[in-house]
Amino acid sequence: MSSPYQKITGDWPNPQSGQVAGTDETWARIHDALAQGYRGLPGGSSLSQLLSEYRGVRNQLNLPPLAIEQILVWADEYQKSTGDWPDVKSGQVAGTDETWAGINAALTLGYRGFRRGSSLAKILAAHRGVRNIRDLPPLTIKQILGWADAHQKRTGDWPNKDSGQVAETGETWLGIDASLRRGGRRLPNGSSLAILLAENRGVRNAMNLESMTIKQILDWADEHKQKTSDWPIQKSGQVAETNETWAGINAALSRGKRGLSKGSSLAKLLAEHRGVRDLQELSPLAVEQILVWADEHKERTGDWSNQNLVKWQARKKPGQESTSR
Repeated sequence: MSSPYQKITGDWPNPQSGQVAGTDETWARIHDALAQGYRGLPGGSSLSQLLSEYRGVRNQLNLPPLAIEQILVWADEYQKSTGDWPDVKSGQVAGTDETWAGINAALTLGYRGFRRGSSLAKILAAHRGVRNIRDLPPLTIKQILGWADAHQKRTGDWPNKDSGQVAETGETWLGIDASLRRGGRRLPNGSSLAILLAENRGVRNAMNLESMTIKQILDWADEHKQKTSDWPIQKSGQVAETNETWAGINAALSRGKRGLSKGSSLAKLLAEHRGVRDLQELSPLAVEQILVWADEHKERTGDWSNQNLVKWQARKKPGQESTSR
Protein backbone atom coordinates (compact mmCIF):
# COMPACT_ATOMS: atom_id res chain seq x y z
CA MET A 1 0.00 0.00 0.00
CA SER A 2 1.46 3.36 -0.98
CA SER A 3 0.87 6.82 0.48
CA PRO A 4 -0.27 9.90 -1.49
CA TYR A 5 3.31 11.26 -1.21
CA GLN A 6 4.77 8.08 -2.68
CA LYS A 7 2.19 8.01 -5.48
CA ILE A 8 2.90 11.63 -6.44
CA THR A 9 6.71 11.59 -6.19
CA GLY A 10 7.66 7.95 -6.63
CA ASP A 11 9.62 8.13 -3.34
CA TRP A 12 8.77 7.69 0.30
CA PRO A 13 8.99 10.86 2.45
CA ASN A 14 11.85 11.69 4.80
CA PRO A 15 12.36 14.60 7.22
CA GLN A 16 13.66 16.79 4.37
CA SER A 17 10.58 16.25 2.18
CA GLY A 18 8.94 19.53 3.18
CA GLN A 19 5.21 20.12 3.45
CA VAL A 20 2.69 17.30 3.71
CA ALA A 21 0.47 17.92 0.67
CA GLY A 22 -2.93 19.47 1.50
CA THR A 23 -2.06 20.08 5.16
CA ASP A 24 -0.23 22.51 7.44
CA GLU A 25 2.09 19.70 8.56
CA THR A 26 5.70 19.11 7.58
CA TRP A 27 7.50 15.80 7.48
CA ALA A 28 10.22 17.25 9.74
CA ARG A 29 7.68 18.06 12.52
CA ILE A 30 6.12 14.59 12.18
CA HIS A 31 9.57 13.02 12.46
CA ASP A 32 10.29 15.06 15.64
CA ALA A 33 6.94 14.09 17.19
CA LEU A 34 7.66 10.38 16.54
CA ALA A 35 11.15 10.72 18.03
CA GLN A 36 10.33 12.84 21.09
CA GLY A 37 6.89 11.49 21.92
CA TYR A 38 4.45 14.36 21.70
CA ARG A 39 1.09 15.02 20.01
CA GLY A 40 -0.15 11.68 21.33
CA LEU A 41 2.75 9.59 19.95
CA PRO A 42 4.78 7.20 22.21
CA GLY A 43 8.27 8.53 21.26
CA GLY A 44 11.46 6.68 20.56
CA SER A 45 10.56 6.13 16.91
CA SER A 46 11.22 8.02 13.66
CA LEU A 47 9.65 8.54 10.27
CA SER A 48 12.04 6.00 8.70
CA GLN A 49 11.28 3.40 11.41
CA LEU A 50 7.55 3.90 10.98
CA LEU A 51 7.73 3.39 7.19
CA SER A 52 10.03 0.39 7.64
CA GLU A 53 7.64 -1.34 10.07
CA TYR A 54 4.38 -0.57 8.27
CA ARG A 55 5.37 -0.19 4.61
CA GLY A 56 8.55 -2.24 4.32
CA VAL A 57 10.58 0.81 3.29
CA ARG A 58 14.33 0.34 3.63
CA ASN A 59 15.60 2.19 6.71
CA GLN A 60 19.10 3.47 5.95
CA LEU A 61 19.76 4.05 9.66
CA ASN A 62 18.89 0.50 10.66
CA LEU A 63 20.10 -1.79 7.90
CA PRO A 64 20.55 -5.53 8.52
CA PRO A 65 24.04 -6.96 9.02
CA LEU A 66 26.04 -8.11 6.02
CA ALA A 67 28.49 -11.00 5.71
CA ILE A 68 31.65 -11.26 3.59
CA GLU A 69 30.33 -14.53 2.16
CA GLN A 70 27.15 -12.83 0.92
CA ILE A 71 29.09 -9.96 -0.67
CA LEU A 72 31.33 -12.46 -2.48
CA VAL A 73 28.29 -14.35 -3.81
CA TRP A 74 26.89 -11.09 -5.22
CA ALA A 75 30.31 -10.19 -6.64
CA ASP A 76 30.63 -13.58 -8.36
CA GLU A 77 27.17 -13.14 -9.91
CA TYR A 78 28.10 -9.64 -11.10
CA GLN A 79 31.33 -10.89 -12.66
CA LYS A 80 29.54 -13.77 -14.37
CA SER A 81 26.90 -11.48 -15.88
CA THR A 82 29.14 -8.54 -16.87
CA GLY A 83 32.64 -9.96 -17.29
CA ASP A 84 33.98 -7.43 -14.76
CA TRP A 85 34.28 -7.32 -10.99
CA PRO A 86 32.13 -4.69 -9.22
CA ASP A 87 33.47 -1.44 -7.85
CA VAL A 88 31.90 1.46 -5.96
CA LYS A 89 30.45 2.87 -9.21
CA SER A 90 28.71 -0.36 -10.24
CA GLY A 91 25.29 0.76 -9.01
CA GLN A 92 22.61 -1.57 -7.65
CA VAL A 93 23.35 -5.13 -6.58
CA ALA A 94 21.07 -7.17 -8.84
CA GLY A 95 17.96 -8.54 -7.12
CA THR A 96 18.54 -6.61 -3.87
CA ASP A 97 18.06 -3.19 -2.28
CA GLU A 98 21.84 -2.90 -1.82
CA THR A 99 24.29 -0.80 -3.80
CA TRP A 100 27.98 -1.50 -4.27
CA ALA A 101 28.73 2.00 -2.98
CA GLY A 102 26.72 1.27 0.18
CA ILE A 103 28.53 -2.03 0.70
CA ASN A 104 31.89 -0.30 0.28
CA ALA A 105 30.86 2.39 2.81
CA ALA A 106 29.86 -0.25 5.35
CA LEU A 107 33.21 -2.02 4.94
CA THR A 108 35.16 1.25 5.11
CA LEU A 109 33.33 2.90 8.02
CA GLY A 110 32.74 -0.26 10.02
CA TYR A 111 29.00 -0.79 10.36
CA ARG A 112 26.47 -3.53 9.52
CA GLY A 113 28.63 -6.05 11.40
CA PHE A 114 32.00 -5.13 9.87
CA ARG A 115 35.20 -3.82 11.39
CA ARG A 116 36.31 -0.43 10.14
CA GLY A 117 39.07 -0.07 7.53
CA SER A 118 38.22 -2.57 4.82
CA SER A 119 36.74 -1.90 1.36
CA LEU A 120 35.11 -3.68 -1.55
CA ALA A 121 38.43 -3.59 -3.44
CA LYS A 122 40.31 -5.10 -0.49
CA ILE A 123 37.73 -7.88 -0.06
CA LEU A 124 37.91 -8.82 -3.74
CA ALA A 125 41.73 -8.70 -3.70
CA ALA A 126 41.93 -10.94 -0.64
CA HIS A 127 39.27 -13.49 -1.67
CA ARG A 128 39.17 -13.38 -5.47
CA GLY A 129 42.66 -12.17 -6.41
CA VAL A 130 41.27 -9.03 -8.07
CA ARG A 131 43.90 -6.34 -8.61
CA ASN A 132 43.41 -3.46 -6.16
CA ILE A 133 44.76 -0.30 -7.81
CA ARG A 134 44.69 1.45 -4.40
CA ASP A 135 47.03 -1.10 -2.87
CA LEU A 136 49.46 -2.30 -5.56
CA PRO A 137 52.58 -4.30 -4.65
CA PRO A 138 56.02 -2.65 -4.77
CA LEU A 139 57.99 -2.58 -8.03
CA THR A 140 61.76 -2.83 -8.54
CA ILE A 141 64.00 -1.59 -11.36
CA LYS A 142 65.28 -5.16 -11.86
CA GLN A 143 61.72 -6.44 -12.24
CA ILE A 144 60.78 -3.75 -14.79
CA LEU A 145 63.93 -4.38 -16.84
CA GLY A 146 63.19 -8.12 -16.84
CA TRP A 147 59.71 -7.47 -18.24
CA ALA A 148 61.20 -5.06 -20.82
CA ASP A 149 63.75 -7.66 -21.95
CA ALA A 150 60.99 -10.26 -22.34
CA HIS A 151 58.88 -7.77 -24.33
CA GLN A 152 61.80 -7.00 -26.67
CA LYS A 153 62.58 -10.68 -27.18
CA ARG A 154 58.93 -11.47 -27.97
CA THR A 155 58.07 -8.46 -30.18
CA GLY A 156 61.42 -7.22 -31.52
CA ASP A 157 60.75 -3.76 -30.04
CA TRP A 158 61.37 -2.18 -26.66
CA PRO A 159 58.22 -1.22 -24.76
CA ASN A 160 56.97 2.33 -24.36
CA LYS A 161 54.17 3.74 -22.25
CA ASP A 162 51.65 2.96 -25.02
CA SER A 163 52.60 -0.73 -25.30
CA GLY A 164 49.58 -1.88 -23.27
CA GLN A 165 49.62 -4.83 -20.91
CA VAL A 166 52.82 -6.31 -19.52
CA ALA A 167 52.58 -9.96 -20.60
CA GLU A 168 51.51 -12.45 -17.92
CA THR A 169 51.06 -9.74 -15.26
CA GLY A 170 48.35 -7.38 -14.12
CA GLU A 171 50.62 -4.43 -14.93
CA THR A 172 50.54 -1.98 -17.81
CA TRP A 173 53.50 -0.10 -19.27
CA LEU A 174 51.56 3.13 -18.81
CA GLY A 175 51.16 2.39 -15.09
CA ILE A 176 54.85 1.52 -14.75
CA ASP A 177 55.82 4.76 -16.51
CA ALA A 178 53.56 6.73 -14.13
CA SER A 179 55.10 5.04 -11.07
CA LEU A 180 58.62 5.85 -12.31
CA ARG A 181 57.65 9.49 -12.86
CA ARG A 182 55.85 9.99 -9.53
CA GLY A 183 57.90 7.71 -7.34
CA GLY A 184 55.04 5.36 -6.52
CA ARG A 185 55.26 1.74 -5.43
CA ARG A 186 58.64 2.31 -3.72
CA LEU A 187 60.36 3.53 -6.90
CA PRO A 188 62.43 6.75 -6.96
CA ASN A 189 60.64 9.62 -8.66
CA GLY A 190 61.73 11.77 -11.60
CA SER A 191 62.41 8.93 -14.02
CA SER A 192 60.34 7.35 -16.80
CA LEU A 193 60.22 4.12 -18.80
CA ALA A 194 62.12 5.81 -21.64
CA ILE A 195 64.84 7.13 -19.30
CA LEU A 196 65.17 3.75 -17.58
CA LEU A 197 65.65 1.90 -20.88
CA ALA A 198 68.07 4.54 -22.18
CA GLU A 199 70.24 4.30 -19.05
CA ASN A 200 70.15 0.53 -18.64
CA ARG A 201 69.63 -0.86 -22.15
CA GLY A 202 70.93 1.92 -24.41
CA VAL A 203 67.51 2.40 -26.00
CA ARG A 204 67.13 5.67 -27.90
CA ASN A 205 65.03 8.12 -25.89
CA ALA A 206 63.05 10.21 -28.38
CA MET A 207 62.36 12.81 -25.67
CA ASN A 208 66.05 13.37 -24.91
CA LEU A 209 68.00 13.19 -28.17
CA GLU A 210 71.53 14.52 -28.53
CA SER A 211 72.18 17.77 -30.41
CA MET A 212 72.92 17.84 -34.15
CA THR A 213 74.91 20.24 -36.33
CA ILE A 214 74.39 21.45 -39.88
CA LYS A 215 77.80 20.01 -40.84
CA GLN A 216 76.80 16.59 -39.53
CA ILE A 217 73.53 16.61 -41.49
CA LEU A 218 75.34 17.68 -44.68
CA ASP A 219 77.93 14.91 -44.23
CA TRP A 220 75.13 12.36 -43.95
CA ALA A 221 73.44 13.87 -47.02
CA ASP A 222 76.68 13.67 -49.03
CA GLU A 223 77.08 9.98 -48.07
CA HIS A 224 73.45 9.31 -49.04
CA LYS A 225 74.00 10.96 -52.45
CA GLN A 226 77.19 9.00 -53.01
CA LYS A 227 75.48 5.67 -52.19
CA THR A 228 72.13 6.22 -53.93
CA SER A 229 72.86 8.90 -56.56
CA ASP A 230 69.97 10.94 -55.10
CA TRP A 231 69.86 13.60 -52.45
CA PRO A 232 67.80 12.60 -49.39
CA ILE A 233 64.26 13.84 -48.78
CA GLN A 234 62.23 13.49 -45.61
CA LYS A 235 60.75 10.20 -46.93
CA SER A 236 64.16 8.62 -47.45
CA GLY A 237 63.92 6.58 -44.25
CA GLN A 238 66.84 5.75 -42.01
CA VAL A 239 70.13 7.63 -42.17
CA ALA A 240 72.68 4.92 -42.94
CA GLU A 241 74.60 3.57 -39.93
CA THR A 242 72.75 5.82 -37.44
CA ASN A 243 69.58 5.80 -35.36
CA GLU A 244 68.41 8.94 -37.17
CA THR A 245 65.75 9.26 -39.84
CA TRP A 246 65.55 11.94 -42.51
CA ALA A 247 62.00 12.69 -41.35
CA GLY A 248 63.29 13.26 -37.82
CA ILE A 249 66.07 15.53 -39.09
CA ASN A 250 63.55 17.51 -41.15
CA ALA A 251 61.30 17.88 -38.08
CA ALA A 252 64.25 19.10 -35.95
CA LEU A 253 65.17 21.69 -38.59
CA SER A 254 61.56 22.83 -38.91
CA ARG A 255 60.79 23.08 -35.18
CA GLY A 256 64.18 24.22 -33.95
CA LYS A 257 64.98 21.12 -31.89
CA ARG A 258 68.25 19.43 -30.96
CA GLY A 259 70.33 22.61 -31.09
CA LEU A 260 69.14 23.68 -34.54
CA SER A 261 67.52 26.97 -35.50
CA LYS A 262 63.78 26.96 -36.15
CA GLY A 263 62.19 27.48 -39.56
CA SER A 264 64.44 25.52 -41.88
CA SER A 265 63.97 22.12 -43.54
CA LEU A 266 66.04 19.40 -45.15
CA ALA A 267 65.12 20.72 -48.61
CA LYS A 268 66.10 24.31 -47.70
CA LEU A 269 69.37 23.14 -46.17
CA LEU A 270 70.37 21.20 -49.29
CA ALA A 271 69.30 24.05 -51.56
CA GLU A 272 71.42 26.53 -49.59
CA HIS A 273 74.54 24.39 -49.09
CA ARG A 274 74.48 21.94 -52.00
CA GLY A 275 72.50 23.78 -54.66
CA VAL A 276 69.81 21.08 -54.72
CA ARG A 277 66.56 22.18 -56.35
CA ASP A 278 63.91 22.79 -53.66
CA LEU A 279 60.51 21.92 -55.10
CA GLN A 280 58.80 24.03 -52.43
CA GLU A 281 60.78 27.16 -53.32
CA LEU A 282 60.76 27.24 -57.14
CA SER A 283 61.04 30.55 -58.99
CA PRO A 284 57.93 31.99 -60.71
CA LEU A 285 57.14 30.98 -64.30
CA ALA A 286 55.66 33.06 -67.15
CA VAL A 287 53.50 31.79 -69.98
CA GLU A 288 55.84 33.50 -72.46
CA GLN A 289 58.85 31.60 -71.13
CA ILE A 290 57.03 28.26 -71.27
CA LEU A 291 56.07 28.92 -74.91
CA VAL A 292 59.64 29.81 -75.82
CA TRP A 293 60.79 26.51 -74.33
CA ALA A 294 58.01 24.69 -76.21
CA ASP A 295 59.03 26.31 -79.51
CA GLU A 296 62.64 25.32 -78.90
CA HIS A 297 61.58 21.78 -78.07
CA LYS A 298 59.57 21.58 -81.32
CA GLU A 299 62.44 22.94 -83.38
CA ARG A 300 64.91 20.54 -81.79
CA THR A 301 62.80 17.36 -81.82
CA GLY A 302 60.27 17.98 -84.57
CA ASP A 303 57.38 17.40 -82.17
CA TRP A 304 55.48 19.18 -79.42
CA SER A 305 56.28 17.88 -75.98
CA ASN A 306 52.64 16.82 -75.40
CA GLN A 307 49.08 17.58 -76.42
CA ASN A 308 48.59 20.19 -73.73
CA LEU A 309 51.39 22.27 -75.20
CA VAL A 310 49.60 22.21 -78.56
CA LYS A 311 46.71 23.91 -76.82
CA TRP A 312 49.09 26.45 -75.28
CA GLN A 313 50.54 27.15 -78.72
CA ALA A 314 47.06 27.69 -80.20
CA ARG A 315 46.24 30.25 -77.50
CA LYS A 316 49.31 32.45 -78.03
CA LYS A 317 48.45 36.09 -78.50
CA PRO A 318 49.74 38.27 -81.34
CA GLY A 319 53.28 39.41 -80.62
CA GLN A 320 54.08 36.22 -78.70
CA GLU A 321 55.32 34.32 -81.79
CA SER A 322 58.82 32.98 -81.40
CA THR A 323 61.48 33.95 -83.91
CA SER A 324 62.23 31.12 -86.33
CA ARG A 325 65.69 29.73 -86.24
